[in-house]
Formats: sequence, C-alpha cells, structure tokens
Amino acid sequence: MTQPAGSVVRLRLASRSHRCFAALIDLALLGLLGWGVEELAETFTTRWDETIALVPGFFYYWLLHARFGRTFGKWVFDMKVISPRTGRPPSLSASALRALAYWAPPLIPSVGWILVLINITQIYGNDAKQCHHDRFADTMVVYLPPSPAS
Repeated sequence: MTQPAGSVVRLRLASRSHRCFAALIDLALLGLLGWGVEELAETFTTRWDETIALVPGFFYYWLLHARFGRTFGKWVFDMKVISPRTGRPPSLSASALRALAYWAPPLIPSVGWILVLINITQIYGNDAKQCHHDRFADTMVVYLPPSPAS
C-alpha cells in the first residue's frame, strides 16, 4: 500500500451501507463465538454469562483494528479504520477506547440498548459518517486506496 514519493492519496469515507453490512458480517461471526462462550460460562455461573459473552467481541474489534485496521467484515468491503491524524490504524489505546464505546453500552441496565441505537444512528448525523465510537477514539472508516498498477 505504499505510494510513489510525492503522490497524494485521497481517502474516501466508507459508505454507511457498507459499514452496516460489514458490521452484520462481524456480528454473525461473533454471535457464534459469543454463544459458545456464553454456554461455557453458564456451566460455571448464570450470573455473568451474558457479560462474559461480550468479551470476545471487545477483543476481536480491539486487536484487529489496532493491528490491521480492519475486521473480517471490513476486509470483505475493502475498508479500514484509521486515525485521521496519521492515516494509519488506531493505536492500541485508541482501538481499545473504540471497542469499549461499542461493546460497553449493552452492559448498562435498562438503557444500554438505547445507547447502542443512538451510537449507530449517529452515522447519519454528520458528514464524516462517524458513530460515537469513532468520535470517542478519533477514528474514521475509509475505503482502501486502489493498488498502483504493477
């Protein structure tokens, strides 16, 4: 993904629909994993099993975004999470903050799922197409630039 010296790369913001479909792909993968984790957790306790089931999702988003800037769903649509300041994947701490802002709200009793809906709908409220988790971590989702012809 290196560009010739002196060339300017223009990043295109990922479309809202592609971000939605990428999230659905990731959530389907995590649903299977989370279900297995929850079933395992129920053998030990029924008090924390749903909370424990969210842990794989946090690590999936945190580590994949920090290391590669993308999850499997984003890979399918050729998208990447970047820091607008550096143009690179977010740092470990920014990626952790982004994942926490995405995965922690469901843990809040009574209003957690309302906060999830507010987070998701924020993508329609600004030209940068950022949800709250993007704003908290200072990230944006863009399409990867086309590879230069060999």
